[in-house]
Amino acid sequence: MQPCVSIILPIYKVEAYLPACLDSILASMLREIEVILVDDGSPDRCGEIADHYAALDSRIKVIHQQNAGSSSARNAGVRLAVGEYVGFVDPDDWIADDMFSAMYAAAKRDDADAVICGLYECYEDLDTCIPVRYPFLPRLVVGQEEVHRTIMTPLLSGQLHAFTWNKIFRRSILLQHGIESPEDMPLMQDVVFNQDALSVMNRIAYVDRSLYYFRRHSASNTMKFRLDVFDTLLRLLQEKEKCLLRLHTGGESRKVVEEWFVRQTLQTIQVECSSVNPLPYAERRDRLRRIMDDEQVRRMIKTVQLKTNPFQEAVLYGLRHQSRSLVQTAAILYNQYRRAGHKLRQLLASTRPSQSQNKVSGGSERV
Repeated sequence: MQPCVSIILPIYKVEAYLPACLDSILASMLREIEVILVDDGSPDRCGEIADHYAALDSRIKVIHQQNAGSSSARNAGVRLAVGEYVGFVDPDDWIADDMFSAMYAAAKRDDADAVICGLYECYEDLDTCIPVRYPFLPRLVVGQEEVHRTIMTPLLSGQLHAFTWNKIFRRSILLQHGIESPEDMPLMQDVVFNQDALSVMNRIAYVDRSLYYFRRHSASNTMKFRLDVFDTLLRLLQEKEKCLLRLHTGGESRKVVEEWFVRQTLQTIQVECSSVNPLPYAERRDRLRRIMDDEQVRRMIKTVQLKTNPFQEAVLYGLRHQSRSLVQTAAILYNQYRRAGHKLRQLLASTRPSQSQNKVSGGSERV
């Protein structure tokens, strides 16, 4: 019998979390699943753990490959999958026991090509889970015009998260259109995959429940420094513009893409001016100057109007007037402000009475 859903996990350096993640999946109320574990050359015990679980449950398949990145691992899983739908789980997260049963039921009820659900953002340092849902989504979106307006516009703007793991996709459509996760991008591959996949879906359902538990290891700052982050941002802008051309849309959709790019540029500048940037001052200065001199940045900051806080407004003013010192000072002050706010949240969390239903779980308990 064909599995209802193929669940794909790209695995790399997650041995501390993998057993709890797999336990939550195997406790799924939807029994007709296959679980594809792609060991992406993980140097820890992940491969051994995957093989152990496969020996215990015939629904589990394991791929061992040389390290090639999460996109390569996901693509390998999709190629092996035989399920009617494909879903993804990151191996340091976990799921509600009825996640895939609820999503598959919605898919069959509405003959949907894709299904989206809500999630929990679970912060380990605050020991709490925060529900995230999408109240602007209807239960069912039908037709390319409605998909473009209701799904693609918020996806392009970032209002609808471009996560792969709170969705299931009809496998035959992914194969028909040759949709894969881009293997030449070091990060943000999910954005491109979701744009490519959802833009060709004709019927998309929404389950208005938080069913996926997304582990965030720290609420203080999700910023990570990468040498190639601005290049990746420019690549994403190109991919979003390609998507606009495929959708034959402009106007409002182009406006939200430009707003997204300016917001992402502000976040990139924050990282460049933060303590997570290990580079010497001269390199920091040159990298910041490159962002400020970029043609796309200079064009969009002249026309895009954003609702921002005073710190970001100062950064934008500095960008518009080519004042590197103002940009740098405002970004540093904003980072200090954010750190102070996080310390206050930690202090408040430590003084509140324990509420077990809001705590971060390491396994398949539902919050």
